[in-house]
Amino acid sequence: MTAIALTATIAAYVCLGTLAWSGLAHARHPEVLLRVLERHGWRRGLRWLLGASVIGLELTIGATGFVAAVLGGAHDAVLLALSAAAMLYAVYALYGAVLTRRGDAVPCGCSSAAGYPVNVWVVVRALVLSVGSAFAAMTAEQIVPLWPLDTTVMLAVLASSALGVILWELPAALHNPRPPPPLAQEAV
Repeated sequence: MTAIALTATIAAYVCLGTLAWSGLAHARHPEVLLRVLERHGWRRGLRWLLGASVIGLELTIGATGFVAAVLGGAHDAVLLALSAAAMLYAVYALYGAVLTRRGDAVPCGCSSAAGYPVNVWVVVRALVLSVGSAFAAMTAEQIVPLWPLDTTVMLAVLASSALGVILWELPAALHNPRPPPPLAQEAV
């Protein structure tokens, strides 16, 4: 396996797996997502439509693409899912940047950081996942399926699992609820 194939495999597993996991978490507790959208200022009817759309898109793109990538042989499905994931993550990054720029301390709505306000790390994570999805889409023909399992594939699975957990927890782990203390005045 080449370095590009390994990187493409890790990126595909991380980006599609994260999207599927997020969709599953939102589907298990849609009321949390709806409350977050309410705090963002969305009206009731639009909240339901947007919430259902987010859950549907995350589950469809993430789960379908992940299964196609893991099983192999469906390069068109993987390419479509990764392209759609790159666009969805880019929309998330843009939306997060707008919320961050407004300075509102509204909750993220990300399944991992639902109780934390949108911050720059939410935007960074979405951008990383968007770029990773785009890279994996451009190199989709090199993504290695899970079977037959060998040491290189096992390395890709372990690396993508570790990177996925790090990215999943990034906004919550780097959230600082207190501003830094003011700098002390130096004596002249």
